Amino acid sequence: EAALVLTVILSLLLCGCALHNAPAAIKIKDKAEVTPTPAPTEKIKIRYMSEAPRFRLGNEDGNITTGGYTVMRQVRSKDEDGKWHYDRIVYAALEDGIYRGRGYEQGAFERISTDKASCLNVWEDRLYFISELEANGKTFETITSVDLDGRNRIVHTEMLPAEDKLVIADESDRAVSCTLKNGYTDLYVGEDTLFFIADNDKPGETNLRTVDGEELRVRWKSGHSICAMDIESSEKQVLVEELGNGACRMNVSGKAGEYSLSYTTVTDGGRTDAIHTKMNYSYCHEWEQNPCILAEVNEEMASAGMETIYGASYYIGRGIEGDHTLRIERMYTEEHDPPWESLPNIAQPLITWRELFWLDGERIDNGWKSVTLMRSCRDGGKMRHDQIFTLGDVPDGSEFSDFAISSHVSGTYLRTAEALYYVGLYDDTGLLKLCEISKE
Repeated sequence: EAALVLTVILSLLLCGCALHNAPAAIKIKDKAEVTPTPAPTEKIKIRYMSEAPRFRLGNEDGNITTGGYTVMRQVRSKDEDGKWHYDRIVYAALEDGIYRGRGYEQGAFERISTDKASCLNVWEDRLYFISELEANGKTFETITSVDLDGRNRIVHTEMLPAEDKLVIADESDRAVSCTLKNGYTDLYVGEDTLFFIADNDKPGETNLRTVDGEELRVRWKSGHSICAMDIESSEKQVLVEELGNGACRMNVSGKAGEYSLSYTTVTDGGRTDAIHTKMNYSYCHEWEQNPCILAEVNEEMASAGMETIYGASYYIGRGIEGDHTLRIERMYTEEHDPPWESLPNIAQPLITWRELFWLDGERIDNGWKSVTLMRSCRDGGKMRHDQIFTLGDVPDGSEFSDFAISSHVSGTYLRTAEALYYVGLYDDTGLLKLCEISKE
């Protein structure tokens, strides 16, 4: 029945979403309305080349939802024989800074910045990222950029506190105050525009029905919004104002001159049985939006994750064992793939346009047993699951008990708190340590 409902929802989205209930174009104020100046400014525009086949992004689709800790820059040039070749440069964000290396060479990485970064994007010869810093014993975040050598550092946004946890107060049987200070999350750079989720310092409240049918009044001091900022003018525009108080997520994708947002709005009552998530989709063209709700679930989704792999859409949700596991859900179909029902949450699965990377393993006391990195892709009308690399047993608290997965061209990267590893694909499987945090 749930699959049928989702199928109907998708049909409504494809057939009617863009035909009615479209709000007016979102407008932003001229600078003259904010600070006196004789020079008028235009609305934020997405600048693009008319011949560009796709809406370019500063990092591959899917990598941002797993932390965006690596990005690859490809430079095309001709050799003496007139043949084109690519020089691939990898940038990696580790705990102690941003590293730059060429290709997949061990020892070829050097630290170019001491920023503790996430959501790396490379755009027009600059790196853009979310930078974390400590001040007065508290954690803050900004959106920052440096040139490709790590110099000429620019801070593009104000500092926001990032507590990364629900602050719960005034809890009772029927009401609770929960505030999550995310700071900035899910930074995408596309067509000279920064897309990101940020705290909005706007209070809100709503009724939340728990899994058992209990009604709970949830209040918060600050929610979250999806924003866009023009890199050149620093003009900011709110695209989606209210995302709730929980750990919302976002994906950006599209074609040249157009883009779409898939995102979650989350109400979190601070309990595992008191989370309500809505999965949303918004198609945008010249700042006109047609938002639609795709699905509603009474649980946390670990990622908006609505990447499409040859016609099938997937997202990541919590597993049947609660916080210990994740699962990959396939939307809009009655087909199910049992191996994805319960996955170790030591690394969030990576969903790209062509494939999925996920972990297989068995939960044991104080860890996971026989953890294997898997790669799934379309093979005819079904999904093929290949073993890429076996990590083996992973005890709680060990290096690989918490890591991120990213993928570029023909290689996969695993980023731990201590180091960056390269995992080859196809006939080149194996684990190679590329760089590790500075011992200085």
